[in-house]
Amino acid sequence: MANNEESWHLDRRVPLAMIFAFVAQTLVLVYVGTTWKVEVESRLNVLEKFDERAQSQESRVIVVEQKLTFIADSVQRIEDALAKKP
Repeated sequence: MANNEESWHLDRRVPLAMIFAFVAQTLVLVYVGTTWKVEVESRLNVLEKFDERAQSQESRVIVVEQKLTFIADSVQRIEDALAKKP
């Protein structure tokens, strides 16, 4: 008799509507979770691509800064040369 009380069973008094509601709820939760995961992954991919582009721009900015430093030095030498002429 103890074995019957410990085992799991479905009582006939449980309405079919309740079972269908649980199944429908589970399916909806799986669907929502899946769509949320897909959306998050797509947003993450966009951010990763943006980060890659930003890193490639970083090297270009360094080159521009070096060129500007060279131009500023050249302008300073020209100004010094003009200032020495009488």
